[in-house]
Amino acid sequence: DTISLTAGDITVNDGGGGGCDTPVVTDGMTTTPTVTLSNCVGNGTLGITINANVSQDLVSNQNSASSASATVTVSNSISCPTGYIPVTGNAFYGTSDFCVMKYEAKLLYDTNGDGDFSDASIVADGNSSNTYNFDTDYETPTELIKYKAVSEISGRPWVRMKRGENGAATGQGALEACQRLNTQEGVSNKYDIISNDEWQTIARDIA
Repeated sequence: DTISLTAGDITVNDGGGGGCDTPVVTDGMTTTPTVTLSNCVGNGTLGITINANVSQDLVSNQNSASSASATVTVSNSISCPTGYIPVTGNAFYGTSDFCVMKYEAKLLYDTNGDGDFSDASIVADGNSSNTYNFDTDYETPTELIKYKAVSEISGRPWVRMKRGENGAATGQGALEACQRLNTQEGVSNKYDIISNDEWQTIARDIA
């Protein structure tokens, strides 16, 4: 038997995971070749079929096309925390893929102030008695630890707050609450208030 398997003999069965580099064939002259697909940019399944006439037996009978291979699933989507959804970036606005809260932000308030939010509940902030007032409480470390922005379907939106002053001593608001999630979730530079370009990216994606 003779075998000569090359990249041109491979048909990629693209179920959404494609956009790969040209297939690479290893040991293409043997009975155990390996086909590698790399740098695939899609989201979905991928498989291959070997084309006809790649090999022949001793009496020159050539092979038929193979059956489709088993498929693999390719995922290039970003992984978002619970309560967040992925948004595909937009080159026009200079945005990469990012996550955004699925629901309007709610105020999760930790009554005992230990910072673990095990006994916390979503509260209506900034009410007439001036409780849960983030604008002033944020400036007091013992009160700051009680506040956390969460993406939850239930509860009233967290609305009575300023935009924020990016770390200034006064005028704390949404900006600081979003950035504080980095500390609360134990990560670095992952959370921030949504930017105008990100808003526009979402609007274009919807349109």
